[in-house]
Amino acid sequence: MRKLLVTLAATLATLAGQAQTTLDINTPFPCMVSVISEEEAAGAEWGWWSVWHEQKTSNDVYATADNGSGSYSAQILVSPGYYTIVVFDFDGYVYDLSDGVVLESYYVGPSKSASQRKIIRLQKSDFIEWNCLSCPWLYVFDGQQFVRQEEIIKDVAGKSRETTTTCSIDARNIVNGQLRLRVQEEKEETSYLDRITLLVNGQPLQARAEAQCAADKLATQDEQYLELRKGEHIELVFDIPAEAGATPELRLESRGFYEPEQEYLDQIYETYLRR
Repeated sequence: MRKLLVTLAATLATLAGQAQTTLDINTPFPCMVSVISEEEAAGAEWGWWSVWHEQKTSNDVYATADNGSGSYSAQILVSPGYYTIVVFDFDGYVYDLSDGVVLESYYVGPSKSASQRKIIRLQKSDFIEWNCLSCPWLYVFDGQQFVRQEEIIKDVAGKSRETTTTCSIDARNIVNGQLRLRVQEEKEETSYLDRITLLVNGQPLQARAEAQCAADKLATQDEQYLELRKGEHIELVFDIPAEAGATPELRLESRGFYEPEQEYLDQIYETYLRR
């Protein structure tokens, strides 16, 4: 689809009398590249950040490949205009627990030359550990403390992308017939949780909580959302039936979405923009 759109854009640019420019993105290791036009960003709910997440989800991004000279590159054809270019290290070449990300703000001027080429060279030092928005974290009580496990409703930004995600939980965390979980929001965003259900050997089990009204909101998929803002959390207790056995299969289903704070996104842009 991306290649088709690029080809169409090239045809339109030629008809308009403006040759396109090839952006040569040069990176020190394999990376993914997202190229976002000013028009795309303006039409998205959270600007470039929304478009980037949409492109990642649909795999509508470019990959830099070994160019035989000790680095990696991707050649991308673009029309004249302003662009935000997001280059991210998806395989942990820089950071083990997070993508390394660099943003580039770039203007491509009109040209009559069909061979015009712009080279953007990135060094390893340009990449910053990505610590942006994502989703709430799941903690599991192991008998002594709550242990951070993983994110739920990961990268589900905006109600239009609301979905159900699942994750496995080790049955060894069942203590005295109970599984205790904590869902905690830790970023500048608001999470909207519609339903959280524990599947025990495939059978749904509902939670109880200190505030039963909160547990009731999470019992059914009805758009009666439990909202969590930064620093807020909810603890859930699941009473595991004895007939489930000593080591039942446990899977947590979480449905919802989250919305980032625009002011924080603006700060993120300034932090990761290469100077």
